Amino acid sequence: GVPYTLRQVNYSIRDDQLAEFVLKDTTNSLIRPGINYDAYLLDDERFRVTNFLRNNGYFYFNRNYILYKVDSNLQSRQMDLTAEFLQPVERQRETGQSIEKKHLRYRINNITVNTDFRFMPDEYIPNDTLIVPQWIRYPERPYKYYFLYYDNLRITPPTIDRFIFTRGGRFYRIDDANLTYSRLSNLAITRFVNMNFTPVKEFPDEGYGLLDAHIDLGRNPAQVFSIEAEGTNTGGFLGMGANLVYTNRNLLRGGEIFTLKLKGALEMQRSLGESTTFFLNFNTLETGIEARLNLPKLLLPRRQQRYARYAAPSTTFTTGLNFQRRPDYTRYILNFSFGYEWRETITKSHVFIPVQLNSVRIFRSDEFTKWLQGLRDPRLIYQYTNHLVPLTRYVFTYSNQPLRINRDFVFLRAGIESSGNILSLFDQTFHRAQTEQGFYTWLGIRYAQFVRTETDFRYYKFLSPKSNLVFRLAGGIGVPYGNSDVLPVEKGFYAGGANGIRGWEIRSLGPGNYSNPENLFEKMGELWLESNLEYRFPMYRFLHGAIFTDAGNIWMLSESPDFPDGKFDASNFHQQIAISSGFGLRFDFSFFVFRLDGAFKVKDPAKSPGDYWVDMTKFQLRDITLNFAIGYPF
Repeated sequence: GVPYTLRQVNYSIRDDQLAEFVLKDTTNSLIRPGINYDAYLLDDERFRVTNFLRNNGYFYFNRNYILYKVDSNLQSRQMDLTAEFLQPVERQRETGQSIEKKHLRYRINNITVNTDFRFMPDEYIPNDTLIVPQWIRYPERPYKYYFLYYDNLRITPPTIDRFIFTRGGRFYRIDDANLTYSRLSNLAITRFVNMNFTPVKEFPDEGYGLLDAHIDLGRNPAQVFSIEAEGTNTGGFLGMGANLVYTNRNLLRGGEIFTLKLKGALEMQRSLGESTTFFLNFNTLETGIEARLNLPKLLLPRRQQRYARYAAPSTTFTTGLNFQRRPDYTRYILNFSFGYEWRETITKSHVFIPVQLNSVRIFRSDEFTKWLQGLRDPRLIYQYTNHLVPLTRYVFTYSNQPLRINRDFVFLRAGIESSGNILSLFDQTFHRAQTEQGFYTWLGIRYAQFVRTETDFRYYKFLSPKSNLVFRLAGGIGVPYGNSDVLPVEKGFYAGGANGIRGWEIRSLGPGNYSNPENLFEKMGELWLESNLEYRFPMYRFLHGAIFTDAGNIWMLSESPDFPDGKFDASNFHQQIAISSGFGLRFDFSFFVFRLDGAFKVKDPAKSPGDYWVDMTKFQLRDITLNFAIGYPF
């Protein structure tokens, strides 16, 4: 039938102070004259008003104080709606009568932080108390923190203060309380957080009261040792690895996280000649050490409280040394980075790394050197020579994925990085000498100069609580210039593999129409485009299935004699798009997901133009490429 509409929206509020707040916020109301009557919308408005009032000091206000009355006797399919705000009621012990009270606004008084809560009443464990004035002072009195601790104060008061947004002298705000809980919970040293508010004094005539806040922090062990094991499958070549990890969750008593990782791995790889076997049939050895220090703040000469509300900020230092012994070359990688990470809003986050330095030294086998020298494109030789990559990088991430709710959402990650510009400017300004080949070096190593950008967009459409459709569109471009003729091998783009176009083995697709079955080495490009469509559905308990289609390729930005037909051409690049489809099984054990995807080629740009589309009447099981992986592809 024809729905009822609201003719008038009225308010009945006997509390003058409360009425002032409610009426000044009616411009944000979800209900207004002219809209259709909707019981769910009224409930949403009740929640919105309650949240608004609790952010203005009304600590005890809840949605049950809002009552809607509807008059539908207008004989015009219209309604008059009245929102009545009830008063709190208190029963008198002496008389047994119930009397109405005023809604009071509460200010925060003092804050007590138990820094080592142990699930035992405080009177059984003697504790010390450190009293620290809060930043906000009122003329009548300074508001204080009371820090309770046992033996030693394991985390400094300024660190805790930086993550407490409920402040003495201010009116209670539920958003401040929730943000305090969230930020303190994010500290690695914190195992759990409890927050309680207790009224200490009320002034009904003035319409306000005072609340003391009590925060209990349970601590995790500061020092932890762990062992990580992993298995890999790179284009059908198996590998295994293990890491020994030491973590200190509170290195300097400020919530700093220090991690020291020793890494070791074995893998099978293709070889151009004879290769050494380290264990069983594994001919690739990788070992390394990595140190990482994460500070829960932005290391900048500015007051930290300014950032913490919005940001959950952190500063990270990372350094490491990696040794790789592969069949065709031995490589040493030394790296150092320093960067910031912070949130702008709940959906937007940023990563800015002003300094990242990678130094790569390569010692090639005779067979590999001979193979490189036989290439007609000298740019590819540079990929496997010593090089220095000084980077500056920025990454923006947007995700509106709701917590604990299966609702449609989007994910976007976009990044840009540049290398070598500052060194190049210095070299040219001071007229530093070039090598015979015409490029500059630092510490005897040629440095890379390029700009590179990459974007990854995903849309998740839920068809039911347990099934969804995922669309992904990704791409990137890297442009070498100045001191570089080609991108470093670790900054190139690759296609194929478990997280890309699954009908091809990892790094075996492209570039463009290039085809050479005898070239088994990794195919690298300077331009990358990829799109994926995947339908995910439940099968049986922890077993889930997926049907997918992947499309894309990589290209060179200029002609390469070693990769004919590999250059990007806007007029016909669509003919060079590779397509594969397949079916996957996902074993979802909650704490991790094991994935097996089988894919076959639908369109192969490496074939002659008339044979791009694969003849499915000749399909055989050996045409399926199997991909084993941990986690979802995107």
